Amino acid sequence: MDTSNPDNGSIRIQPATGPIRGSYDPPGDRSITHRALILGSLTDEDSEVCGSLECEDTVCTRRVLAQLGQTFTSSEEEDCVTISLGGLQAPSVPLDCGRSFTTLKLMLGLLATQDFDSVLTGSPELLQRRVTHLVEPLRAMGAEISCEGIGDSAPLRISGRKLKAGKVEIAVRDAELKSTLLLASPYMQGQLRIVEKAPSRDHSERLMKHMGIAFGRDSGAITLECGQLPKARRIKIAGDMSSAAPFIAATVLIPGSELTINQVGFNPGRCGMVKVLSRVEDCVERTKDWQLGSEPVTSLHVRHCAEMPAFNIAPNLSPSMADELPLLALLATQATGTSYLRGINRLATRMPDRFLLTAQILRSFGADIELEEDGFTIHGPTQLHGGPVQCAGDHRLVMMATVAALIANGESTLYGADSIRHSYPGFFTDLNELLVVSA
Repeated sequence: MDTSNPDNGSIRIQPATGPIRGSYDPPGDRSITHRALILGSLTDEDSEVCGSLECEDTVCTRRVLAQLGQTFTSSEEEDCVTISLGGLQAPSVPLDCGRSFTTLKLMLGLLATQDFDSVLTGSPELLQRRVTHLVEPLRAMGAEISCEGIGDSAPLRISGRKLKAGKVEIAVRDAELKSTLLLASPYMQGQLRIVEKAPSRDHSERLMKHMGIAFGRDSGAITLECGQLPKARRIKIAGDMSSAAPFIAATVLIPGSELTINQVGFNPGRCGMVKVLSRVEDCVERTKDWQLGSEPVTSLHVRHCAEMPAFNIAPNLSPSMADELPLLALLATQATGTSYLRGINRLATRMPDRFLLTAQILRSFGADIELEEDGFTIHGPTQLHGGPVQCAGDHRLVMMATVAALIANGESTLYGADSIRHSYPGFFTDLNELLVVSA
């Protein structure tokens, strides 16, 4: 596989000439890394975060926290970062979130509750993102936040103050809006009650509970008394299921492949793709389950699946594989029969563009795929053909298109592939190490 990366951000990929073989350790979970760095900065003692992901997005969160006075010391031998006790301090410059919308969202609530003013800004791409759905619940609690960009977007000027917690209803699954509120709760007053129409990923709740913050759950609602500061803990980050997913898909699709995946997070809100593939005989097997800190983890044994039946994904299952739906759509192009992947309209508002691009990318490979109001209809199996592919700077779509290129006839060129650095800078290196090159 030629993974040259010219100045235009493109990458050339030849079809795989051999199988995927070996043992694979996924990088640390990106979502948990963001949250662990922030919560670790709020404790009354030094905190330690082990196995965190180093990518452009998580580096943005570390940079913002450093601008707020936090000190990070890395230990390469133990793959740990120590966050030194210092307390959040008023920044002297605008806080640069880069392209990381996650950084902006998670820091917004926390900064709105401080006793100093701040400004959240970022790259031109970030400044195009609307933040109304994040800002309005905080304003209802007394926050003073002004959107200085075009159309309710960043830069965000925040006048920090004590907020009075209340009830917030979240109509669409949005784990980061929920986390925006939860991460603000240590500095709020009163009781915070978050009511979700449908449950979203619970990384924040698990990590906060691990760090001594008590809350209750009932009838789809989270309730907690504000003012609880997290206690210092040694936080171990599970492997990222979304980063492991393209390796799972490639192993299933490339003949002769067999892969052991070690210690990958198996959060109920993240494991949908594995559960679907586990129904296919001799495809994906969970070999060991255990608890790593706040998260359930598993080890997997994955094999090539020569005959794969069509998928029928119900709407209620899609949220547990939100990041992996493009990969599952790719898998469906090689399944026998017509696959139905439903439920995309239940996901966060950022998802529709990704699914439209998924359909466009797979069609560019020659797939027979239809995008409907609530999901995909895919007819297979279809032989894919290489060629130019526009990934639109979406790191998840770069991963999906890479796997598609490995099973396609002819060379593929992926444009916008440099976006992979935002979530998994070692992706192509790890893939090359596992691909067996046949003469």
